[in-house]
Amino acid sequence: MISNIELLTLKENKKEFFWNKFTEISEICHNYSAIYKKEFFLYQKEYCLSNKTLIEDKSFIIINGNKAECAGIFFLTKDIENDYLEISFGKNFPGLLLISNDVNNKSISLLKEMISSLLANSSKIIFTTPEKCNFNRGYQNIFNNFQFSQNINWIKSIPTYKNKETLWRDIRKSYKSPINKGLKEQNFLIIDKFNLDLDKFKLIQKLHFKISGRKTRSDKSWDLQFSSIKNDSGFAFISFEEDESNLNSAVYFYKSNLHAYYGTGLYTEHAKRNLYGYSIIWKAIIYCIERGIYSCELDDYVKFQWMSNIDKKLMDISFLKSGFGGELLPRIIFSINR
Repeated sequence: MISNIELLTLKENKKEFFWNKFTEISEICHNYSAIYKKEFFLYQKEYCLSNKTLIEDKSFIIINGNKAECAGIFFLTKDIENDYLEISFGKNFPGLLLISNDVNNKSISLLKEMISSLLANSSKIIFTTPEKCNFNRGYQNIFNNFQFSQNINWIKSIPTYKNKETLWRDIRKSYKSPINKGLKEQNFLIIDKFNLDLDKFKLIQKLHFKISGRKTRSDKSWDLQFSSIKNDSGFAFISFEEDESNLNSAVYFYKSNLHAYYGTGLYTEHAKRNLYGYSIIWKAIIYCIERGIYSCELDDYVKFQWMSNIDKKLMDISFLKSGFGGELLPRIIFSINR
């Protein structure tokens, strides 16, 4: 049996090789997420850098010969208010841990050393696994050797492998009239790999500033989002009535071949009063159907009405997204404490 174990990190001058190997083990472990891939990684890293929460990238891959057997996507981050340190993916995102089914025992040993090293620099490691993870002996070994806890975040996902008619029947009845009204009264433009337009994308950035009232993100983060679109790892819609420079709303989604993730939604007060947000989200769902994307994730942490200590704005956003039907899927969030 091959036993030539090597640890790769993004600190080395092998970034292209690292991402090639990450793509390889993602396919082996059925990681189809639009979040846990290179393009969102670069955006998330810039986001954490710009808000001064990123201390160090701790991502790694363990290879055996030329085969990737384990991988972790992790940042060491700190809380701005109390300097609390944790290993995660920053801004409420768990890290990702991938372990192949035929992982070598020496690779597992090196992975345990990596986890111990990560814990030496933080109070805990927060991670998730692919949706269809079978928790092989590699995961079992980790769970047996490190004290951990787990919680479930429920995600709202639209099964865009189904046809438009089926999904339309699943939409909340009160949404259908506003969707039709929004489609009739507005114009929509798609910005994707096949319809690249930097000037129109810049309109989204301007809308973000207009709604926020201040600059909350670095220019580089916007550049990275447009780069994701060029690489077919993202798409955006904008809506307007007559003047395309006067937007009503905009949405931005990250995507992989099989998964789309709702990243940003921007709605003017005029759009909110007229419920125009319903129609632009529906346009994005139809786009996913047409591109052969298997699922469209609208909400990565559903807030149920009975939950306490949840900001009302976040509760309202979850309720709005729930009106598009779809499925509730469990995402297990693991925490290994020092």
